[in-house]
Amino acid sequence: MSTGSPLRVTPLHPDVTDASHHERTWPKQVFEMYSREPLLAQLCVVVSTYTRKIVIDKEVTPHIIRVIPYGIDLDFFCPAQRAKNKFRVLFAGNIGC
Repeated sequence: MSTGSPLRVTPLHPDVTDASHHERTWPKQVFEMYSREPLLAQLCVVVSTYTRKIVIDKEVTPHIIRVIPYGIDLDFFCPAQRAKNKFRVLFAGNIGC
């Protein structure tokens, strides 16, 4: 049994036009290494169902892929009740010379 490899898959959105991020511009050795990574992993964590589809299209077994989206659970993290008539100030900067 393979010990697997850690994997972070972060394909760019199709609208990204910066050629330096495009996998076709990578050196062949780097491209081949990154191409094998998902096939060796025991678990593949992605941030969206779109990314999951891309990874499956690259022949990664669907049952090892977990989607953990960016964001927060608004049912768990919610703003506290605000105190009425309370003056608040936020200062971000430097005082003095």
